[in-house]
Amino acid sequence: RIRMSATVKPLGGRSDVFLAREYVDGDAESALRRALGEDDDDDDETKLGVRYVALNGRKCRPYGGTVHEKGTVRVDDFPPVVRRLMERAAASVREIDDGGSSSDSSSSAAFQPNHALVNVYDFDRGDGIMSHEDGPLYRDCVCIVSIGASCVLTFRPKEMKSASGADDEAPNAKFHKETTNPRERLPFDVFVPSRSLLVFTKTVYTEYLHGIESRESDARSNPLLLNPEDFPDDDAPRRGRRISI
Repeated sequence: RIRMSATVKPLGGRSDVFLAREYVDGDAESALRRALGEDDDDDDETKLGVRYVALNGRKCRPYGGTVHEKGTVRVDDFPPVVRRLMERAAASVREIDDGGSSSDSSSSAAFQPNHALVNVYDFDRGDGIMSHEDGPLYRDCVCIVSIGASCVLTFRPKEMKSASGADDEAPNAKFHKETTNPRERLPFDVFVPSRSLLVFTKTVYTEYLHGIESRESDARSNPLLLNPEDFPDDDAPRRGRRISI
């Protein structure tokens, strides 16, 4: 069984970023670790028949097929616990709908994930992922379940060169005109706790890049951290592995 939190809350007053804390319990986390071959500290790339691809800063494994530029070669290879998790995530998106955003096409009653990407980050090794977008082949709604280590996920407008720094470029005039809330055109951070569900959609999907900076610890230094109440302290060292689904 996967026990799901009934509370999926918007973050920072936004209507496009949501978080559910303690979305899965300890038993579900253990079941996911076993199914994904990450139930111990063995660094072997193939465990329990799960084969990962080593990339710069992480290793990953897709379920549901391989995404190409012209489409997806679909494969029904989901472990049962991952399939149940996807069904729960779809129910959570419908819960967000019921909360008042049902007019958004990305989170309709028909929303049902058919692809899952597992990323494993070894923070003891300094893993991370550069800022990126998931792109137009996917629907503009992302559900991320995280187990293992916690971390900060950075979001920044596509027009900016980096998540922070003097060489950032201001968003273009078109983006300024389309955004009524000035906070919605600025970079921001989200602290992603272990066992949580993070959902982002709408403008954050289409106009922002997201990534995990490679660093030894996260600091509560960005004034636009959307959920400072979840941050454990002024400084959160990164230890062990984070598994995102």
